[in-house]
Amino acid sequence: MDNRRKGAQEFYRAVSLLKDPSKVVCLGFGEQAELPAMDRIPPIHNTGYLRTAEDLSRVYSASDLFVMPSLGENMPQTVIEAMACGTPCVAFSVGGIPEVVRPGKTGLLAELQDCQQLAAQIQWMIDHPEQRKAMGCGSRKLVCDEFDLDQQTRKYVRLYEHVREAAFSSIGSRLPRIA
Repeated sequence: MDNRRKGAQEFYRAVSLLKDPSKVVCLGFGEQAELPAMDRIPPIHNTGYLRTAEDLSRVYSASDLFVMPSLGENMPQTVIEAMACGTPCVAFSVGGIPEVVRPGKTGLLAELQDCQQLAAQIQWMIDHPEQRKAMGCGSRKLVCDEFDLDQQTRKYVRLYEHVREAAFSSIGSRLPRIA
């Protein structure tokens, strides 16, 4: 994977800093990134591109944790997908990620490019399975509450109504008055 923005190198560095990386099973999605020459990196099993919602759901649901090491994102679909399956996330605090990865509620955040802090957050999740499970439940609830199709439709309708009202009030003030 050549896309530097996805943070593969930061992920490898963070995983290498865990207490016992040999006890960690890592899955990668999509194109496989080239592994750097680093000690202590556990095997990374690549799923390739998962094409169906069923396959994605199975992988996310079977995971204890989803790590999003991206260096630049808006609102990554993968984070929302993982959370919808009850999987908490650890990610860098970048772009729209902090809007959904809420520390202690749906996951944990690390400062951008701070691999030590990312490793510490991953390790905390490993060491605290009950809190991790609770954050998984919180993740699922947040997605159901805020990303439900009916809820999103209502938000779009309100946005369009607001834009329409603003446009008409702006046009109305510029129309010539008829006496």
